[in-house]
Amino acid sequence: MIAGFVWKPPNVAQSYGRTCRGKYHTQFATKICSVIFSHRSFIYLTIRSLFLVKYANIENVLYICHSPVIYLDMLYYIKKYPLSLVIILAVIYLSFFKPPSTELNKIPNIDKVVHMCMYFGMSGMLWLEFLRAHRDGSSPIWHAWVGAFLCPVLFSGCVELLQEYCTSYRGGDWWDFVANTTGAVLASLIGYFIVRPKMLTK
Repeated sequence: MIAGFVWKPPNVAQSYGRTCRGKYHTQFATKICSVIFSHRSFIYLTIRSLFLVKYANIENVLYICHSPVIYLDMLYYIKKYPLSLVIILAVIYLSFFKPPSTELNKIPNIDKVVHMCMYFGMSGMLWLEFLRAHRDGSSPIWHAWVGAFLCPVLFSGCVELLQEYCTSYRGGDWWDFVANTTGAVLASLIGYFIVRPKMLTK
């Protein structure tokens, strides 16, 4: 019945909501979840889910069945942090591709400089886009410290572990981790003490 539910006028949908309250509420939400996870069209799926929430008065559908919320969150982050996501993807690629041998490899500690620059760029762009998106103070600043500093550092540690234990051509290095953290620290200090005051005054 739920799988075939494409469009019903509000009065019919309200009757659906009344019949699904109480002991049938969980069963109804479960059926909605099964449709959501199996349906191929996300746009059609989201419209139908929002229709059910609006007209059937099922307040807990979005809490029980999280997939529409997850997709909407993904769209939110893609919209608010596009350049950061591009940099993160670039860092992932550079961390796991097999680097060619060049003359630059003869420069002492050149890889540490590259690591520091990569995470300086990642953390710095996260700070910049966070401050731009929340210059009205709608989000506390500790969110930026978690998302733009702590997460890149933890991400760096995971990458080093994966390089050591999951690849045969890359190896984990504590000094690489230190260089990554140094880049994130420098970007965070610049973002907090220099960029943030200037953006707040605009």
